[in-house]
Amino acid sequence: KIWDAATGTLQQTLEGHSESVTSIAFSADSKLLASGSDGCTIKIWDAATGTLQQTLEGHSSWVISIAFSADSKLLASGSRDCTIKIWDAATGTLQQTLEGHSGARNLSFDITNSILTTDIGCFRLNIKNNIPLPSSSRAINSRSHRQGLSITSPVV
Repeated sequence: KIWDAATGTLQQTLEGHSESVTSIAFSADSKLLASGSDGCTIKIWDAATGTLQQTLEGHSSWVISIAFSADSKLLASGSRDCTIKIWDAATGTLQQTLEGHSGARNLSFDITNSILTTDIGCFRLNIKNNIPLPSSSRAINSRSHRQGLSITSPVV
């Protein structure tokens, strides 16, 4: 359900997941809403009308986190299947899969959309002309407090 925070009135009821919704994210322009579920799927909705735009399938376990890029063109999803997937938000096309990343929560893109941060590390994304290329990553030593991480300026 989408509520107007100022008035407390119900704006939309989004129906479509067959399993529990585990994560949600609005695009930066607030036009799209993505929802991930225990059913291993991500759904992208028109936030104003509640119309389902896309259903993304590719994870083999429940989706635990999702995030739109700063320009709203990409969507990242983290799953209990130990992968992070990068999707084209407009077409639903899978752009890149980062493997071996269990428990990837709190996904966040930097402003250039080239760095993805999670509570388990930072990943440089190499998506050029819709061709997925190998990516590099840097682990961050965060043995105890792993609740979130974000980048506020471009990393060079």
